Amino acid sequence: MNIPSTLKDKQLQKKLILCGAFLFFIIKTIYQISTVSWELAAPGASLYLLDYNFYYGTRTFIGSLIRLLTYNITYQQIFVLNLCVYIITAVLFFALALRTLKKAHSENNDILFFAFLITLVYPYGLIEYANWIGLYEIYLFLFSVLCCFAANKKHLYWICPFLCTAGIFTHISFAVTYFPAVMCIQFYYILTENKKAERIACFATTAAATVISAVWCVFFADGTIKMTRDELFSYMTSRLGMPVSNKIYFDTYYFTNDAASTTLSLIKSIVNTNFVLCFVFVLLPLLVLFLAVWIPFIKNGTMAHKTAGTAFIGTMLVSIAVAFIFNEFPRWFTAAALSQFLILFSLIRKEDEHLLSILRTFNGDMGQKKRGKKYAQMQKSINKRKTLLLILLVYFMIAALAVQPFYGYDPVSFLQQNSGWN
Repeated sequence: MNIPSTLKDKQLQKKLILCGAFLFFIIKTIYQISTVSWELAAPGASLYLLDYNFYYGTRTFIGSLIRLLTYNITYQQIFVLNLCVYIITAVLFFALALRTLKKAHSENNDILFFAFLITLVYPYGLIEYANWIGLYEIYLFLFSVLCCFAANKKHLYWICPFLCTAGIFTHISFAVTYFPAVMCIQFYYILTENKKAERIACFATTAAATVISAVWCVFFADGTIKMTRDELFSYMTSRLGMPVSNKIYFDTYYFTNDAASTTLSLIKSIVNTNFVLCFVFVLLPLLVLFLAVWIPFIKNGTMAHKTAGTAFIGTMLVSIAVAFIFNEFPRWFTAAALSQFLILFSLIRKEDEHLLSILRTFNGDMGQKKRGKKYAQMQKSINKRKTLLLILLVYFMIAALAVQPFYGYDPVSFLQQNSGWN
């Protein structure tokens, strides 16, 4: 059977657009890694020198694993390690989204195709994490992606409590970045699967393990410090083979007796011009698109869909709220965006028919073809919608070029001016 030439042309156009988006992602990430992340490698390396001999709590999990392999650590080793983790995480994330791309092709669904493309060009996504190679953020996202894969496999979802605990012990911010999305996905399986008991037990175990770990890290972990300030810096210098460049960071988080003042110091000068511009013109348009999906998901669904959809919206509100409270808003913007993609791609991977039916409706797949003026008007509206999505794709590419790295190109100076860098 011959495929109509118009369909062939459309498929060719999609392949060209997909290749262009991938090329944009690769070039942009390589540029940011080489110009920004490499500069952050030296001050960032000291974050991985902490282990359980010093601080049995937050920010030590990855460093303790490295400590098992070697005593002496160079910032080049940390950079290469995290670069590999970034690549692995990106591959896994796109593998999670691959079902979306396949469905976009098999169903000729432009909405699904756009959903995949946007992850390649959106500035507060994997592109943003390319600015932070050497820091720990990518580990938090890696644990979350692994949880999403596990949620779709029989019995494998029992690794989620361990992954979430590892996320908390890597950094406490996991509790408000990706943990809500991970729990939303687990919760949705409870609502929609027949065998609920084991799912509920895993959900409860994951929640309990994460909350207990977070409480420990925040309130009790500092009681295990065994070194004075001078002893710590001497220890870290001997391991790194060079002076510690971000002492103000360790002074702020490990050698202060006033935790309240430390927290309040992070809430200064947050809402500025850059914050407002990035929120209104970059983050908000994406969140509106997700709301356009979750609102009909809630409105047209069962009680289970209404409950889950409300939780999905709640995850984005958590990250937005945190962005207005704590400094380093790109961290929270990125979590808000990627959390929504994790939920969307996980449900599509689950073959959730309720979500897919909504996306098919957006695409104009209305079953049997109808005729008449009303149908023609509907098709015209759908075509306008698809054109708007293409314009948004180009808009996000431009935004990815316009948004400047938050840490800049002089991380040492940044650390000296911002004690809240963590």
